[in-house]
Amino acid sequence: MQQIERRNLITGGLVLAGGVAVGALPAAARENPMPEALRNALERESNAPVLGNGSGNITMTEFFDYNCPHCRASVKSVHALISQDKSLRVIFREWPVFGEGSEFSAKASLAVAAGPRENAAALAFDTITDPEQLQQALGASAQPSMIYVTADWCVTCRGIERSVLPHPAVAAALQDMRLLKADVTTLDDQRQALMRQMGAAGPPTMIFLDADGHEIEGSRLIGRVDPAQLILAATRLKGGG
Repeated sequence: MQQIERRNLITGGLVLAGGVAVGALPAAARENPMPEALRNALERESNAPVLGNGSGNITMTEFFDYNCPHCRASVKSVHALISQDKSLRVIFREWPVFGEGSEFSAKASLAVAAGPRENAAALAFDTITDPEQLQQALGASAQPSMIYVTADWCVTCRGIERSVLPHPAVAAALQDMRLLKADVTTLDDQRQALMRQMGAAGPPTMIFLDADGHEIEGSRLIGRVDPAQLILAATRLKGGG
């Protein structure tokens, strides 16, 4: 598609929803019916992620859901569009329509964007990135351990780190435990080997091991968690299952 054709589509009201064009008409066909105040709220609020030219003269808005497979499939197309048109400004707006998991991810993303919570309890995690570091960490401790599999790109992890781990009752439950953070931000060979050894599919995952390095059956937490679930798992670990 040539640039003039693409820009006409966008100007005429192209809105991406999982990569699907909605209501795309040439710019000359109609004026934008959106009230100016609503348009400013949609396109100019500071909490909306922006890609491309932040000062671009054409704005395209994509409504997305973290659990939407079509949204993920459209990522390459959106980046290609940005690379072809240096005046394009792309805004991303949360639109959680795939249930509770989507709503949690959207809230977590917005909470992280708002900044860290004041007076949050800080838990001390030792970072591991390969199987050897894991064995050394477990061998050097006679305490029960929790391994937290996380990554910088994991939105659900950011929500856990903001709203769950700092909870005073969670901090109390994790006292006297060796806390290990398996950072899989970069999935190189060593980190993939670490994940295979732990039997972890990806972040976020929490694995609870007794003082002998044995996982407590049924204690593993995968995906989003709340403080009560984490406290229960830690309590079961300290109680020997």
